[in-house]
Amino acid sequence: MKPLGIDPVHFAIVFTHNMEIALVHPPVGLNLYVLATISTAPVTEVVRGILLFLGLLLLCLAIITYVPQLSLWLPDLVYGAG
Repeated sequence: MKPLGIDPVHFAIVFTHNMEIALVHPPVGLNLYVLATISTAPVTEVVRGILLFLGLLLLCLAIITYVPQLSLWLPDLVYGAG
């Protein structure tokens, strides 16, 4: 990722956050079916319950993606800017 001008730590954080969203995103999010099975609630009810949180996750993803300083300040503090 360095030749493309993308910090590898930032890329890993964005990638991991995307994977979190994929696990709760309807219609194929694995965690939706796990939660529906454990709670014995229909999947549609579970989807309605996570919509607000899904919106918050997407908002956080946009902020992390377009403001990389928020996710890189601690690694830069510990390891030095590089």
